[in-house]
Amino acid sequence: VRFLGHLEKARGNSIATRNVRLAALHTFARFLIGHHPERMAALQGILVVPFKRGAQRRPVDYLEPDEVESLLGKIDRSSPSGQRDYALFALMLNTGARVHEVLNLKACDVRLESPHQVRFVGKGNKVRLCPIWPRTAKLIATLIAANRRAPEDDPAAACIFQNRRGEPLTPEEVEALGRWQRLSPWRKGIAIGGFTAGTFGLGFTLGGLVFGRWRKAA
Repeated sequence: VRFLGHLEKARGNSIATRNVRLAALHTFARFLIGHHPERMAALQGILVVPFKRGAQRRPVDYLEPDEVESLLGKIDRSSPSGQRDYALFALMLNTGARVHEVLNLKACDVRLESPHQVRFVGKGNKVRLCPIWPRTAKLIATLIAANRRAPEDDPAAACIFQNRRGEPLTPEEVEALGRWQRLSPWRKGIAIGGFTAGTFGLGFTLGGLVFGRWRKAA
């Protein structure tokens, strides 16, 4: 019990982590009981330690269609980097994909003809196809055409989202884009009510946009 308390208080582990450690201790105690039945009384004290129930999870934040327009409208599209950032966030909102999945996209992973779609490689190298709207496909097509690359490079193998040096954009650079590229009011919750970006939040936002007016603008 003192060990479990140490995990939560001294190490700051979550209740879920504490329960995983306790499950391992339960398994080990059962193993010892089978090999040393004379110690059963002492080992039973481990088996009766209960699991904890965690606090309720907070609801997943998401954006309404007008909030999406407000979010994307904060990006200055007058420069090439602004056009890239707009396409980046539009694609994330369209697909609900993780940052690293979007940054790893190459030109060959995007189908710009109807039906428009992108191919993501996620955790465990799992491949999935995700449909995108014509509006998003147009943004990506413009970005691909504007990207810098050497004449000998294979255009299909070039990363879509590049920095000013023509290198693939990194997650750190995405975060450093003015703390999400001129979107500090959104991050601080001034205009959008404290919404915090996340994969699940973007996924829920996408669900709302499917039936919202943003799609109708495509």
